This record gives sequence, C-alpha cells and structure tokens, in this order.
Amino acid sequence: MGTIDSHVLTRQYTPVSDLTARGYFDVLIKLYKDGRMSKYITTWQVGDMVEWRGPFGRLTYLPNSYKHIFMLAAGTGIAPMIQIIREVVENEEDDTFVRLLYACKTYQDILMKDVLDNCASYWNFTVLYVLSQVSSPNI
Repeated sequence: MGTIDSHVLTRQYTPVSDLTARGYFDVLIKLYKDGRMSKYITTWQVGDMVEWRGPFGRLTYLPNSYKHIFMLAAGTGIAPMIQIIREVVENEEDDTFVRLLYACKTYQDILMKDVLDNCASYWNFTVLYVLSQVSSPNI
C-alpha cells in the first residue's frame, strides 16, 4: 500500500517464499515503466518501512489428491504456482506429477527461472517455457 500524488495505491501480491520461512516473506514484483505502483516501489530504500496487509485467502493442497496437475501461467502469474509446485516436490510422500506450461514474451522475461529449473530436478515436475518473441535463434 502506498501513496503517489495524493492517491492511495494498493496491489495484491502472492508470497513466493519457501513454505517453511518464518519471520519474513518474499514477493515477486515486476516493475513497469509507466506503472503507478512501480513508481512508488522504486522510491523504496533499504531500511524503509512499508505498509503490508494479508495474506488473504488460502489455497489448501492435499498431497496425492490428484495423479496429475497441469498448470498454465504467464508472466507474474507464476507466483501462486510456485507455492504449489514447491509443496508437491518437497514432499517425498506426494506422488502427484505436475506439468507447467509457462508463457513469456522473451527468454529474459522468464521470472523465477532458477527456482523452476531447480524444481525440475525432481522426478515429478516438468516445465515447458513458451516464448512469443524469440530474440536470438541460439537460445
């Protein structure tokens, strides 16, 4: 929550922290050149206090409820998927197989690729990156 030009701005973000994290949380925030909230966020300095509310709602995932889960995500829509993916792959008792199709404009737009690639090292998760613009044929 922030104020820019006397206007109160709010946005909802999904935590992407490890599920066992205590005392802190990480969020995925994409900054846009002309975004009003982006302008506010770029003023933050290390040590600043920011107002935060939530989390709101809860998705309850029960291990082994499904044999297969197919996920579709684009851009910052990857954030809520990360938590479910981690919950599945980090539970040795869960035999659910997760397949993610993640669409982005360019290779550089793939968010949290290191986390997704790490999850892909587990037997029960695969990811397919789909790009709408290819900047180089050597990718």
